[in-house]
Amino acid sequence: MENAQGAPARVALSNEGTLRLEGGLQFVGRDIASRYLQTNNLENPADLVGLLLYGGRTEPWIAVIRLVRDGFVDVGTITQWAPDDLLASIKDDIAQDNMARAKKSLPPRIVEGWRIPPRHDPETNSLLWSVRSYVAGVSSMNESDATAHLAVFGRNGYFQIDVTAAGATIREYARDFPMLADNLRFVEGKGYGDFLLGTDTVARHGLATVFGVESLRHVGFLEGDLTGERLMIFGIGGGLVLGAATMAGALFAANRRRNRRI
Repeated sequence: MENAQGAPARVALSNEGTLRLEGGLQFVGRDIASRYLQTNNLENPADLVGLLLYGGRTEPWIAVIRLVRDGFVDVGTITQWAPDDLLASIKDDIAQDNMARAKKSLPPRIVEGWRIPPRHDPETNSLLWSVRSYVAGVSSMNESDATAHLAVFGRNGYFQIDVTAAGATIREYARDFPMLADNLRFVEGKGYGDFLLGTDTVARHGLATVFGVESLRHVGFLEGDLTGERLMIFGIGGGLVLGAATMAGALFAANRRRNRRI
């Protein structure tokens, strides 16, 4: 906290973008953020950009920012899948993961549904979602370790912001989520609209990689058009509240696969 940069300010996110800080939002750069994660035995991703904190010393939420340089992802293709399609794809991936867990005598993970269905905002080229999942043997009503994911897409990849909090807290403050997507900007020439077909690298698995699954499939009843009631514009931000001790312990599950998005 002593090394966090507070509002008002605009901070650099690697060499790809910037983020405008406002209100109680604070930013911790990569080096200090990395030491914090290591000290607290939390996942320290190689593509770490920094940490975001909100709410001051006593009741902050905390989020990890990563820069995923997998190439251009056409987020507009999200309209090809209904929420049920995406959830089925995640369940497929978890089923495979559970086979490996069984060999280690670990209980399976269960995916119950969406906490926040995928929400695409074409104005900010962002995508937000949160999956309701838990380990078998733990009550599905236990929402103490929920994660919401925000991806903001650019020319060479995307920024991902992962916020961990109680599930009820994440839903309660969903109205504040657009703040981060609105305030994040790619530097000139590296934005989503700067992509050059035939010249720039395209992410091999597209949105499947973003959701952390092997592939996306259609359930079969119809191809979803995420418009109207089925489209909710989203980003992450606002007033999530976590105690400092709680957020340090629940930020990331141990040994989570690098691109797991649940």
